[in-house]
Amino acid sequence: MAYTVDRWPDAIHLIGVGGIGTHVLLALIELGAKEVHVWDDDIVSAHNRPNQFVYAKGDIGEPKVYGVQQFVERQGYDVTIVPHAERVAGNTVLEGIVISGVDTMSSRKVIWESVSRSASFIPVYIDGRIGDEYVYVLTIDPCDPLQTERYQKTLLGDNDVRDLSCTTRENPHAALTVAATVSTHLTLRLAGEPVKDAVYRNLKREATPIVQHKPGVTEQE
Repeated sequence: MAYTVDRWPDAIHLIGVGGIGTHVLLALIELGAKEVHVWDDDIVSAHNRPNQFVYAKGDIGEPKVYGVQQFVERQGYDVTIVPHAERVAGNTVLEGIVISGVDTMSSRKVIWESVSRSASFIPVYIDGRIGDEYVYVLTIDPCDPLQTERYQKTLLGDNDVRDLSCTTRENPHAALTVAATVSTHLTLRLAGEPVKDAVYRNLKREATPIVQHKPGVTEQE
């Protein structure tokens, strides 16, 4: 599978730099992204720091997007961060790769409205979701009617799903799993390979021990 960083589009937009977004950012850097627009209207809180590793103590009380920018500068990464200390609105113009790591359905609906309006300029939209030990990653071509129809059916009401506002000490692997899936799917897309438009994983079930009953026969407890 041929992969070269010069196949990145002109723009990458990462929406939400909390538990999911900060780990996805590192994946983008490791994949060779040269410029990333980060969108978030939230500020850094003390409880963010244990699980959102990019933020320093001095970032508390400051906009998250500037904390991300400072983290990249401290580490000396060869990537430009373009901060947007605001929410994406329905009429926000986006282009290139768009990745969402927000934590409510209402936010996803607004982002999808923006993505739909700019569909012809967006080759791929990725929506990463977590809830407790569950991971759900949707990778959509906004110009594909079948994919968009399936995706829109996942945009339920906020009361119909349970998202976590951020990862916790009990489930940091959930955000890491989203980032790994995003990395895999972007690598495949940039190489012109097909990807699944929906990946669902129950991490707790996957971690269930395997019990050996007799040679050659196993089952989950």
